[in-house]
Amino acid sequence: MADIRSCSQPEGGRVETGPVRFGDDWPGVFIRGDNAGGLANEVGIVLAGISPSKQFLERLQNLFSSCEIGQKNG
Repeated sequence: MADIRSCSQPEGGRVETGPVRFGDDWPGVFIRGDNAGGLANEVGIVLAGISPSKQFLERLQNLFSSCEIGQKNG
């Protein structure tokens, strides 16, 4: 498991799950701990050989594609 990196609290407070960019670096996906647990459970379902829900796959696709370069992210 990777080490947890601590960063200063950003202006505006709590960071929500979604795209995050530090300076001029490439955007990445931040997943809050409270959201990560649910995603981990659903990935576990897929790994167990149970077909995932279409909603889960759509949420995951939207989350990852939210970091594509050229997207307006507020």
